Amino acid sequence: MNKIFPDSSSHLSPEAIASEVLPQYGLGQHAKCEYFSGGFKHTYRITSEDGIAFFLRAYRKNWRTLADIQYELDVLSHLHKKNFQAAHPLPARDGEYYYPMNAPEGIRWKTAPTTVGITCR
Repeated sequence: MNKIFPDSSSHLSPEAIASEVLPQYGLGQHAKCEYFSGGFKHTYRITSEDGIAFFLRAYRKNWRTLADIQYELDVLSHLHKKNFQAAHPLPARDGEYYYPMNAPEGIRWKTAPTTVGITCR
């Protein structure tokens, strides 16, 4: 049995997220990334150099459309602008809030790290 069996959901490498994704958000060279939880989306906990916690999501393939993801981030941004205590996305340096990632099972959408300003020490 030499054939690689297809998968439907992979776990992205926290180390690769830290080295390849986090620099887009200016979180510092020493930000840490760890797998936090799974389910319909995989969540990764990011801890910046100054101890602020962020959560990055990678949606499972075909679970949400790009329009669904855009709507979710728009709602969170709107709530933040209205001073509602909710998670809000941190834009990348190019201003974007979501990106496609080429995972083994195909394209998955990754959202910007979100935070509510909680300091973790």
